[in-house]
Amino acid sequence: PPVPRTVARALCGLGSGPVVLVFGALEPYKGIEEVLEQWRQTRPEVDLVIAGKAATPEYEAEIRRAAAGLANVTLRLARLSDAELACWLSAVDVVLFNYRAIFTSGAASLARSWGVPVLFPERFTTVDLGEPSPYVSRYADFGRSFSLALGRALTTTPSFAAAAGWRESLRWDAIAATTVAYYREATRRRRTS
Repeated sequence: PPVPRTVARALCGLGSGPVVLVFGALEPYKGIEEVLEQWRQTRPEVDLVIAGKAATPEYEAEIRRAAAGLANVTLRLARLSDAELACWLSAVDVVLFNYRAIFTSGAASLARSWGVPVLFPERFTTVDLGEPSPYVSRYADFGRSFSLALGRALTTTPSFAAAAGWRESLRWDAIAATTVAYYREATRRRRTS
């Protein structure tokens, strides 16, 4: 279950301002360097937290270099326990994913299931996040498109309760029933053609 927001913010060492989280295994395909460059260029009045274990020591050093001197960027470069991740998801305003290439995202589905607004590139149409939804904002690229999407995402208050429908749609038995229905329909069509 979520941690009360004020408690989560205190545990994570956050103030009262808006916070964007990038979390998970930190790998080059996730486009974290571009996120840090966006924060460097635009200096948004939004804190950015990057939390997770880097794939290699070299990539960790690259992230540290890219974040150097950015006062509104916090690095938590270690694996998050389930309890720590629950705390972060309870504390932040938006979760950002800037993948360079992806087919699906368990991390985006997890954030969405917690009712945290998700910010995601438009180019990844294979990732189903239950859109349209005020909990999903997409951007075409960094610059004006990203700033507008971030603004939209920040106007949606995180709500674990509001994500109940999303969680229900992702239950294993619901997914299994949908899969069986598709196979039955495909079998029926094959027999009639």
